[in-house]
Amino acid sequence: PANQAQPSFEWSAATGHLGLFGMVGSGAATALSTCVLATASLAAPEEVHIYALDFGGSLHALAELPHVGAVVAAHETERLVRCLEHLAAEIDRRRSLGAAERADQPRVLVAIDDLPAGLREIEVELGTEVAASLKRILRDGAPLGIAVAFTADRLGAVSMGVSGSVSTKLVFRHAEPGDYAALGLRARDLPEMVPGRAVHADSGLLVQVADVDDPGALVAAIGARVAGRSAVTGDRAVAIGVLPAAVPMAAVVDRVRPGEPIELPLGVGAADLGVEVLSLRRGEHLLVAGQAHSGVSTSLRSLARLVKQASPRTVLIGVADRD
Repeated sequence: PANQAQPSFEWSAATGHLGLFGMVGSGAATALSTCVLATASLAAPEEVHIYALDFGGSLHALAELPHVGAVVAAHETERLVRCLEHLAAEIDRRRSLGAAERADQPRVLVAIDDLPAGLREIEVELGTEVAASLKRILRDGAPLGIAVAFTADRLGAVSMGVSGSVSTKLVFRHAEPGDYAALGLRARDLPEMVPGRAVHADSGLLVQVADVDDPGALVAAIGARVAGRSAVTGDRAVAIGVLPAAVPMAAVVDRVRPGEPIELPLGVGAADLGVEVLSLRRGEHLLVAGQAHSGVSTSLRSLARLVKQASPRTVLIGVADRD
């Protein structure tokens, strides 16, 4: 203060996770969006992979960033589970690498809007095992280059275990003045906590987080810049999709393999959205089971066509009590 200095405030994902604590309207959610946009502005999509869990509903505008593998809304339970499974598998994969090879891996940023609400919803709707996957990312991710930036409505909203994994805490305006006591501060000692203003928990310094006037325009500008690059090296973030309700035969039919056993592509699998293939050996039987109008007859006809395609000399005999 004596020098009237206002240096820039920076968070480095290499130091650990970032916690943004503040009530609705305090600027914490906006700060999370700024964090993601700043990361995407400073790094190529091959250098940083971004995944957003949008329990608070403030991150949907980031979905078009070329760095983003997924922006998962609270109601998208299938994508949420798949995203957490992907991140957990990435932790296991990186642990198996040597130190030098691990250092060459792209950084991963997981942005979570309203982490406490997300954990509660996951435990109720999906079970404690799925919630444990998210907690594991918070516990084990940072040393492996997987950093988490999240919002919570107040300092006490996350457990001590989660809070202990956060290296940088910014405390925005809280609804209850007494909540600042965890930092050794009294509300009356603070200046007006306008939106975007926070206290850095470690130093006690005030921070005013940058605000992006038009996030959509910046997302478009980043996308245009990436599209204009002549050379691209490395892999981008894995897109987290959903299991389609309908799969055309043309999408899988080229996976048919004749011989012994016959390889028959059945459709798309839920685990990785890849083509699922059935190996059928000579003399083996196959049961397709399900209630009426569930797709069993259609599946049986498709399999018959695939068998005939793979082995034209096969004799097909249809036995049915109806068409």
